[in-house]
Amino acid sequence: MTFQVKRLSPVLGAELIGFDPAAPYTPQTVAALRAAFLEHHLLLIRGQEISTEDEVRLSELFGPVSKMGEHMKHGGKTMNISNAHKDGALPNGELLFHSDQIYFKYPLKAIALYAVEVPSKGGDTLFANAAMAWDNLPPRLKERVQGLVTDNVYDYGPNRGDRRVDTSNLSPLTVRAEHPIAWPHPDTGRPVLLINRLMTARILGMDKAESDALLEELFAYTEDPKITYRHVWQKHDLVFWDNRVLQHARTNFDPAEKRVLRRVPIAENEDSVGPVMR
Repeated sequence: MTFQVKRLSPVLGAELIGFDPAAPYTPQTVAALRAAFLEHHLLLIRGQEISTEDEVRLSELFGPVSKMGEHMKHGGKTMNISNAHKDGALPNGELLFHSDQIYFKYPLKAIALYAVEVPSKGGDTLFANAAMAWDNLPPRLKERVQGLVTDNVYDYGPNRGDRRVDTSNLSPLTVRAEHPIAWPHPDTGRPVLLINRLMTARILGMDKAESDALLEELFAYTEDPKITYRHVWQKHDLVFWDNRVLQHARTNFDPAEKRVLRRVPIAENEDSVGPVMR
């Protein structure tokens, strides 16, 4: 199978033209996909009816399906980001920029989302290049954060995706992990600014005021519109991205309209697949 790689924006993303997820994968096809993934960080396949099996098959070229997290406790390979399913995750509203599961030792490697139903407007996904955010830091700020480590937390109960993490009322079951601010990408070694407003609670070794001030300064770089691509969903879009480089956010939309995205989470390695939480 041959296909073209068409850049979506100057900062990230590429559309795969002529790619058929249902076709057999040759070694050349797999190599081309992996190269495009590392170069562009986000791959888009547009306008095709893609089965669950083919979405999983494509995703598993990059690693094993993760079973970590509350919404994968069923033990399957997909879940729904949906306001039309009783078990749908994150059904409505705005979501702040974040990288999935940085509150674990290994953040997710990659994520696939397939658009089953989309609202007439809104519900767009914004992607920000956190490696580029690091590159854009002034030298004095890079020097300041080198060696600093953050505490990253998430509570699957009361946590909402539209507000800064609140550490004053966390459940005893809250998951958390420490990561360096200048986090090396596992495949390339390129520094990534691994902090986000939704999950990064504090910088270790600082009092709250100093930590909050420095994080706010850093968030301005990870949320900079100049390093962001906005994806306006169309039905039957498949978007597959490197969660270690890209942060993502969601714009608001009318909750009366259905929004259903089928999600496949990919783990960094076999050691980070599970076990299922709770």
